[in-house]
Amino acid sequence: PRHQNREINEQLFGRSNDGLPMQSSASSASGYLYDLTPAAFIDMIICEMGCLDTSAIVAALRDREDRDACLMSVA
Repeated sequence: PRHQNREINEQLFGRSNDGLPMQSSASSASGYLYDLTPAAFIDMIICEMGCLDTSAIVAALRDREDRDACLMSVA
């Protein structure tokens, strides 16, 4: 049981078995940085739009794409 608690804490706080911090993000060829934290640990996203519930992310991305498209059509 004591070993299981340690294992759970290491998973929750991002430590691997060797004690080193786990990689929690990855970058893509486009330069965007993606967070690889499991969705079960995410309750809210904090961004330039404010605090968003996880269910609002799709709508926020759609709104941003619409604004970007509008700005590109004006230029």
